[in-house]
Amino acid sequence: MKLQDEKQEPAARTAEAAGSKFTVACSPLTHGTPALRSPSSEGAPAALKRPLRVAVVDDEESVHAALLSALQSLAPEWTLESHLNPVEAIQKICSHPTEAVLMDLWMPELSGIECTRRIKVLLPHVPIVMLTACSEKNAILLSLMVGASGYLIKPAAPQDVVNAVTEAVNGGTFLCGQAQRTIAASFGCCGSGQALHGFLSPREQEILACLFRGLLDKEIGDELHISTGTVHSHLVRLFRKLGVHSRQEALQKFFGLS
Repeated sequence: MKLQDEKQEPAARTAEAAGSKFTVACSPLTHGTPALRSPSSEGAPAALKRPLRVAVVDDEESVHAALLSALQSLAPEWTLESHLNPVEAIQKICSHPTEAVLMDLWMPELSGIECTRRIKVLLPHVPIVMLTACSEKNAILLSLMVGASGYLIKPAAPQDVVNAVTEAVNGGTFLCGQAQRTIAASFGCCGSGQALHGFLSPREQEILACLFRGLLDKEIGDELHISTGTVHSHLVRLFRKLGVHSRQEALQKFFGLS
């Protein structure tokens, strides 16, 4: 990543239309909800050497500027591609796929959840990490249900952003501490009620957990050591018990989401 001449104003930045790359030099945000917070003082992390193209979908230009400024020392080989409009972002990312996406949640034309869902339908192997100020349970769970590989709540430490994207690119899932606690509390509430005690069989509970992780029928079968036909039979019974017709509806019903 490159910065402008250091003699320019701290908040100066150049930006073209949505979808272009940002070249900026900016100080930390001083208004609104900042995208980043100061990293831990436990020592400077080593810079990543692997080149990586990361799309940033957020309607606030200041977020793009802050990300580029903060990540220049942590991940100098990364290229951040800016998308201010989520609808245009879908078109451009799907036309020229990046290796990862950082996604805001609240945007005027299209929510980050719906934008994530549409991208994952067309590019199921491109990991998407949510970077948002929203800490609500529904937002976290729905983001994961539509295929997000991570959830960070602003202000996020730059190192957390690097870790989340790296983990997602490597096939894992990264949740910030607050998101982890929200998920744990959600499962705790479900576990104390009828849903896990008598209403669903142990196997159906395992199937539901696999659905939450976004596994396909074959992947579920491989993990539980059962055939895809048996997986399908369990899904039919699970859907019938929950009164739903799809995987996402099953998860929404189970967690009490609207």
